[in-house]
Amino acid sequence: MELAPRTDVIRVALSGITGGVGDIAAELSFMHPPNNTYPGEVLGDLAADAIEESGATKAEPLNTDDIVRRLLPEDRAHTRADHYQINFTIRAEAMVRGGVDTASRSTQQHLDRSEPARA
Repeated sequence: MELAPRTDVIRVALSGITGGVGDIAAELSFMHPPNNTYPGEVLGDLAADAIEESGATKAEPLNTDDIVRRLLPEDRAHTRADHYQINFTIRAEAMVRGGVDTASRSTQQHLDRSEPARA
């Protein structure tokens, strides 16, 4: 499967924000090849850019719990592990914004491989 262009991934993500996360996930699922974290890398870079644009600082950090509560539907995170993974991802992209190589992509690949197949 050929990877979708980065610009297509960004377009879907940004245009889908007004339609809800469910719409974004459905559209991006067609761009996600099996056994590959793409387009996760593109979305991670976009998240890091959004954090930078937010003006978050050490004195006034982002509230990750608030982000999850406001922006993610209840059906996206069922287990404690799901919640941990979401919070880890937000924090990892904040570290990327600060110039830290988080190895989040290799960690995400490990998490993807360890997840049971979903019907």
